[in-house]
Amino acid sequence: MSTHSPLPWIVEGNMIRQPMLSKRRRIICPPDHDGIQDAAFIVRACNAHEELLEVLKAASHDGRLQTFEDRERFRLAAQIAIAKAEGRRP
Repeated sequence: MSTHSPLPWIVEGNMIRQPMLSKRRRIICPPDHDGIQDAAFIVRACNAHEELLEVLKAASHDGRLQTFEDRERFRLAAQIAIAKAEGRRP
């Protein structure tokens, strides 16, 4: 797995940064409407990546979702991960 800066990232207007680090680690998008929307999208995608990957890996393993309880647990985890990726509260 590649290394990257620790999550989560946060968005402040058109700036993407890590809450616990100094301002030297930041990404600036254009200050227009599109740049602000892009910054928000990038943060949602980065912060949701690991959880979405985990849910998809669980679904792809043969035999892992055999029981109703397993399928229901997966369905709930998937709904939560999707909501976070879409910027909604789970």
